[in-house]
Amino acid sequence: MVRRTRKLFIVTISLLTFVFIFLKLSAYCQKYVYLLPNGKASTLHLNLQEMEASSGSSTSSQTKSKIPKIIHQIWKDENIPDKWSVSVNSCRTQHPEEDGWTVKLWTDEMALSFMETNYQWFMPIYHSYPYDIQRFDAVRYFIVYHYGGVYMDLDVGCKKSMDPLLDEATFLLPITDPIGYSNDWFAATPRHAFLYKVITSLSKFNHRYFTKYPTVLLSTGPLFFSFIFCQYLSESHSKVRTLPPALYGNGPVSFFSHVHGSSWHGSDASAYFWMQSHILYVFISIFVCILLLLFLSVKFFAAQRRNRSNHRREMQQELYP
Repeated sequence: MVRRTRKLFIVTISLLTFVFIFLKLSAYCQKYVYLLPNGKASTLHLNLQEMEASSGSSTSSQTKSKIPKIIHQIWKDENIPDKWSVSVNSCRTQHPEEDGWTVKLWTDEMALSFMETNYQWFMPIYHSYPYDIQRFDAVRYFIVYHYGGVYMDLDVGCKKSMDPLLDEATFLLPITDPIGYSNDWFAATPRHAFLYKVITSLSKFNHRYFTKYPTVLLSTGPLFFSFIFCQYLSESHSKVRTLPPALYGNGPVSFFSHVHGSSWHGSDASAYFWMQSHILYVFISIFVCILLLLFLSVKFFAAQRRNRSNHRREMQQELYP
């Protein structure tokens, strides 16, 4: 009777644990479903037909964009490397001062002064980052939150004016392949609620994740940005839109061009890129390792059980010869 009650208790606890884990996973997947570019996330995609219809309407043409016409870019000093001069100059050409645009290059010294003046509460975390790129990532969020406008990396060029994009939402960011969103370009109104969520979440994600590449991605970079964006979408939020590859990639109708950047990548990045390009082999290897571990565990516990059984049998033979 006691043994039967114990079995029933174990089965009940196991079922409750399974239900709890299933509900937690379901809630987690529901919150982060926007990480995948297709499906539910596709409802946020901006498209050319929609912009043409919007620009053709009388109300849209008379309404000034809420996103300021400011392009923010960051580099350690005012000497922009030659490899990015074409992309930088293309954006300045497409967005002249005569059309109301301002381009501002933030140097390390300017960024530090801005942070110390306006966001002193964040400085302990700012100085705790082990990599400069983490500070660059964090500063871009604070700058656009504070002033509004467009942030873009130096390796992002402009094929045409971004004016049509700024009329479509209070916040815009591009999607990336295969999952998530990029932080190398985004646009927002000043004091946007999403960017407030971003800057107030930085401290929670300030951890080291083994090597440089995952540490940057998960603490301040694109994956961190993507996670917070999905959390924001799961709550009540203002209108936000995403740029699909057709509008953000190197395609014929894209607003942008891209040159090779990734100046922050460490030596560990190549290993992660290899795993990404051979993802099937990685999953098969993990699966085989799990099966091997389970097999060895079963063999170990079976041997332990046999040893206990043999030991018990030997003791009984000694006690009852």
